[in-house]
Amino acid sequence: EEEEEKKKKKKSYHNAELEPMTIFELLVAWTTLLVVVGSFQIVFALVGGCITYWLYTGSMQLPLTILLALFSTVFVPVGYSETALHLPVWKYLHKYFGYRKINLGEEMLVNPEKRYMLVEYPHGSFPIATVLIATYFDGHYNRYKSLGRTVRGLSATILSYIPLVRHLFAMLGSIPATKKNFLDAFETAGACSVLPGGIAEMFMVEEDRERIYFKKRFGYIKVALESGVEIIPVFHFGNSQVLRIIGRSGLLAFLSRRLKISIMLPYGVFGLPIPFRQKIVSVVGKPIPVQKTPNPSRELVAKYQKKLETAIREMYENHRHEIGWEDRPLCIE
Repeated sequence: EEEEEKKKKKKSYHNAELEPMTIFELLVAWTTLLVVVGSFQIVFALVGGCITYWLYTGSMQLPLTILLALFSTVFVPVGYSETALHLPVWKYLHKYFGYRKINLGEEMLVNPEKRYMLVEYPHGSFPIATVLIATYFDGHYNRYKSLGRTVRGLSATILSYIPLVRHLFAMLGSIPATKKNFLDAFETAGACSVLPGGIAEMFMVEEDRERIYFKKRFGYIKVALESGVEIIPVFHFGNSQVLRIIGRSGLLAFLSRRLKISIMLPYGVFGLPIPFRQKIVSVVGKPIPVQKTPNPSRELVAKYQKKLETAIREMYENHRHEIGWEDRPLCIE
């Protein structure tokens, strides 16, 4: 009976109702997800295939041509594209995940002169929820956009050096995670998002509880204090349960931590890097006001970190029922 109860509980994390999709809609969603989530694997497969072809045939002409064409794309200019964010394919992803966004405050619309830092959790095996929220244009976002503002997202710097991958994420608003880019985004876009859990949280995905890597990450809070930008907590319910991972330990895990980029192998539908259907709900919290402080003390940073932790915990407790997570505890580590 105890084992049966565990199975029911495990299943409950994936049983939120989802709208049926046609074969066409599923194919579009799967293809889009394969490109977005599997972009790293596609590039690595091309490189590996070229090397294998050369070793097997002894001919370098074809693989060298392919590799030169691939890596030459690194020199092609990249940038944010509003058109890319409005492509029709995204609506199929929203339907695939039964995606919703809940805004707990309208403060971003009151004062266009204010700047904001969106702190998003969890990263999960792959932060697909950040793509969903970036391409979800509700009335809240449209009004914010009408003020001449948008949101840029920080991502691992190494992504900007990987062919094709750099273009994909740059078009969606991603920028390398440097302090200069962080500060520039506040001025040019008005808001910047960050996923502090990063690679560490990829090793924290579990079936029976929600874990986030929080207490040892405080650099972003220091930036917020130095800049005087308000902190907005964001929690993506369901994001941690869309993929499984090969390589959570051993060499791949070691290299992922060292390189600050995931080279682990995520898998889902058909064993490919296509996420399972899992309801995802993003809850955008109320801004936490920040007093601009040029050289914040450790105590002040810790104070705001505690405020953010309290806000995240309250958001989780108040909204986990949205996807049937009443019995799934949150561990802030």
